[in-house]
Amino acid sequence: MNVYVMTREDLASINHLQPEGWMPITPYYDFYTSNHYCFPVKVEDDNRIVGIGAAIVHHNTAWLGHIIAAQTHRNRGIGTLITRHLMEVVLAKGYKTIMLIATTMGEPIYQKLGFKKEGEYVFLKDGQSKAHYTDHSIPFHEKYKHAILDMDYMVSGERRTELLEPHLKNSRLIVDGNQLLGFYTPTLGEGLIEAFSEQAGIELMQMKLSKNILYAVIPEQNTVAIKFLLENGFIDFRRGIRMYYGDKINWHPDKIFGRIGGNLG
Repeated sequence: MNVYVMTREDLASINHLQPEGWMPITPYYDFYTSNHYCFPVKVEDDNRIVGIGAAIVHHNTAWLGHIIAAQTHRNRGIGTLITRHLMEVVLAKGYKTIMLIATTMGEPIYQKLGFKKEGEYVFLKDGQSKAHYTDHSIPFHEKYKHAILDMDYMVSGERRTELLEPHLKNSRLIVDGNQLLGFYTPTLGEGLIEAFSEQAGIELMQMKLSKNILYAVIPEQNTVAIKFLLENGFIDFRRGIRMYYGDKINWHPDKIFGRIGGNLG
């Protein structure tokens, strides 16, 4: 079996690959096939797609996401084949850091390919913010654009300008004077929240939960955010393992109060 470039024409042929418990994968592959900084691929067997995966590159880093093998073709090395191919694509472009989020079952596979564990994301569900809060946020203003991008670079360790820019207009910001303390971008993945202050981070989380969002994924290092969610009825039910290949980046997971997704951290 070989790896081929995936196109938009393939979107109608991947529904059977949907893993149980995952968010619908077709919108993600719609995104991957529509953006030049994404590299989606497929594996076919008898003219049927039996495996998919994607690489997403930023200025200084790359991510691998949604690597899936059909249930009928598990344990046949398809996931490894896709991962190796995507790694080759990314490394050939000069990237020195590749990241992904693995399940506990997938971790040993990625370890064999040279990935190292960096930490865990805590998955929480079935809660609801009981706290009343005062909304101190303001809508996005162009004058804060570079401050948001700089905050994201400091927090994530990645230059993700092309990813963030289309969503900035939908952001809510907390500022003190002219200083940006935190931002919430609801239309980017699961709703990215980053904040320099704990108070700003919690307030933006409250705003997010007020929209009846009963699911959250937080880096384990952000104990403040996890404590807040547990106190509001959330249950810790799963872990995702953050792994990297190559150079380790400098990031600040304690400033992340809501991730983008399993494909982008």
